[in-house]
Amino acid sequence: DGVPTMYFGGTNGKFYRQDNAIYTGISSHNLTSTLPMILRGDHISWIRVHPKDRTTAYISFSDIEPRSRVYKGKNLTTGAPTWTAIGGDLPSELPVNCIEVDPENPDDILFAGTDFGLYYTCNGGVNWTKVSILANVDIRQLEFRARDRHLFVFTHGRGIFRVGIGDDCGAGTGYTLVYIE
Repeated sequence: DGVPTMYFGGTNGKFYRQDNAIYTGISSHNLTSTLPMILRGDHISWIRVHPKDRTTAYISFSDIEPRSRVYKGKNLTTGAPTWTAIGGDLPSELPVNCIEVDPENPDDILFAGTDFGLYYTCNGGVNWTKVSILANVDIRQLEFRARDRHLFVFTHGRGIFRVGIGDDCGAGTGYTLVYIE
């Protein structure tokens, strides 16, 4: 329908949806109670909307807890959203500061910027692999540029990097790393 939907949240697991986001005066929908009970006090660090489905979003949590730090929410514009933990085998208690999706394959290929480097998954979050060409650095933002398949990695105190992404999700073999001054 072309009308933008915006999701926002943060402290204490507060999570909201704003329909008709280009208009002022429209009330937001509080989705906090739809989150799994165990997450409602956690800090939402990042929200990434699925590029092909505005009713789906990925959220990450940056606090230290022994549970999944990445979730996928579906049917977020209905009365019955569902949440799935997709932190898979990410290290336990690892804060996930930001997430990004591959716009060509957003259900399977995701990236997680953590306190200790960059991770990726090729199977929707079941298994995660650390990108070894980047140091154990605190990553604060990830942005994917689709036209040339580059992932921009914004770190805390170590600069900005550009990572070339292969088409086959073979991150260990197809990635190149360029430091941006």
